[in-house]
Amino acid sequence: MATLIASMAASGITPKACHTGLNTVVSTYSLTASLATNDIIQFLKLPDGARVIHMEIMSNVNLFAMAGIVDVGTRADQDLFIQSATPSANLKFTVNVATGFGYELDMSDTDEPKYSMVEMKVTIGGTGTTSGAISLLVCYDMNQP
Repeated sequence: MATLIASMAASGITPKACHTGLNTVVSTYSLTASLATNDIIQFLKLPDGARVIHMEIMSNVNLFAMAGIVDVGTRADQDLFIQSATPSANLKFTVNVATGFGYELDMSDTDEPKYSMVEMKVTIGGTGTTSGAISLLVCYDMNQP
């Protein structure tokens, strides 16, 4: 199992938390090796108070030539947004978990840092490509009370 870091999850990158209205973030991870079971790609930091309006994961390559399943969620709930997506069948997925659409990140005043990492977990690995890119697009609203 490896933990891999995408562009918007790197150290020093902070989420746009004080911009009211709709925020859109695209984070990309460039493959350097095949993904294996239990690999996790950290894509981006979702700020406290964010309400997820739209999310999709896409790739310019077939991540798994034969088989493979991924989930997208937070550390606390690894399949909160996208569950059991099969990248060998499709190269683009949107939120497919009912509770994921409109989900609002609500952290306590003592939680630090004030964001949650959005991650993709490989639940079943397969024989896949060693190059290409995976991108995660997230649209979230900060206008909620």
